[in-house]
Amino acid sequence: MCSSYTAINVWLSKAANYSLTQPTLSGTITQKELTVVNSAVTTKIYDGNTSAAITGATFSGIVGSDEVILGNKTSGTFASALAGTHSVATTPMTISGAMVANYSLTQPTLSGIITQKSITGNFTAILTQTLNGIISGDESNVSLTGGSATFNNKNVANGKTVTPSGMTLTGDKSANYTLASVATTTANITPLDNGDLKANRAAST
Repeated sequence: MCSSYTAINVWLSKAANYSLTQPTLSGTITQKELTVVNSAVTTKIYDGNTSAAITGATFSGIVGSDEVILGNKTSGTFASALAGTHSVATTPMTISGAMVANYSLTQPTLSGIITQKSITGNFTAILTQTLNGIISGDESNVSLTGGSATFNNKNVANGKTVTPSGMTLTGDKSANYTLASVATTTANITPLDNGDLKANRAAST
């Protein structure tokens, strides 16, 4: 124990013979990475375009009360305009504010849903079929086809209700739509000279 203390005392006694020059150092503070959280793509009904609405986007990672503002956070673009689930690209979100130089931003990965558009159909007693609610530009790619139509009874009368059944959507863009209903129409049943009945094909729609 004594020899240890002696060694320490000798070392301390020599310190007065020296001076210390402090080192010159430098270091790097890197930007803190910010993550976008709580962002959600609003589900929309098929409208023929790729625009997407984004809600709820905010930061994760801000230090204390640093002033950093998130921009371009409310809109994006679906990868496809067709009905279904698609990735959504944003116009790159931005950051601004007094402390923005201290941060970097990781863009979010988003996806959203385009649902089918509900449409209705009409027909005449001679089975001329039309659709209501088709997006402009899709008219030649979606059709109401097939099915049949039935009078409410077989009795002679004017303005009798005719009810459709089994009509469906066809065409390249038909998957973007769902057929909600096909309206009834009216037609006449008139007697034949020999006592048989016939349907008047010049019915109103």
